[in-house]
Parts: sequence; C-alpha cells; structure tokens
Amino acid sequence: MKNDEVLSIQRYLRMVFENDSINLRKKDSESNMVNFFVSEENFGEISKDIDPDELDISYSLNVPLKKSLKDTDSLENTLRKIFENSKIILSERGSIEDSKEVTISKTDGDDEFIGVVFEDDNDSCTFSMPILDFDL
Repeated sequence: MKNDEVLSIQRYLRMVFENDSINLRKKDSESNMVNFFVSEENFGEISKDIDPDELDISYSLNVPLKKSLKDTDSLENTLRKIFENSKIILSERGSIEDSKEVTISKTDGDDEFIGVVFEDDNDSCTFSMPILDFDL
C-alpha cells in the first residue's frame, strides 16, 4: 500500500470513529496490509482488495475479538473501548444468526452502518469494516 493510501484511510477512520488516536502502520513497503492501532495498541489489520475484473479498489479493516457473539452487551462495550467511541451500536441482522450489524449513532438521529461482527467460533468473532475507495 502506498503512503498516500494509508494516510487517506487513516483520515477516514479518524473521521468515522471521531478518534484522532487511530493510527495505521505499514507492515513493509511491499505489503497490501497495514496494522491498525488505537493509541499504541495493535488491534487488527487493514488489507487492500483489488478486483482484477473491475477498476474498483477496496479495503477491509478486520479486528479479532475474544468475545462470544451471543454476549451482545459485552461485545458492544468491547468495540466501544477499542475505538474509544461510545456511539457504537451492535444490533441483530434479522434471521441471520452468525453475525451482528455495527453502526454509529449520529447526532441527526440517523445511524451510520460501519461493518459487521462475524462469529468465528463460540468464544470469538471478528469485526469487519469495508472501506470503499469512494469513501476516501
């Protein structure tokens, strides 16, 4: 990933989560992955996805969580602590039981979808946030 891409994604994430403590650090100069930090703690990584059939480029933030998907309150609190944002809301996805939707409450009353928490097994899950090139 190029430096300008990393900085654009970092600016975007800081804006979405209203958190200037978010930092991205390249793994190495040739990699299409960067580490995701809040303050000095590494919580996950961002990968670059290039679709060879289209001109679109997207990125994916993935944060592993050592929490059960069934414990919604604890999981929501964990996400709030990681991103240092008390406006994060975790909600059901209708009949889909292996994941939960993650939104951020906005002052205008609309919630903004930011990603999904997917169940890995009974004791862990992963928060996944898509970042599209036009979001940047």
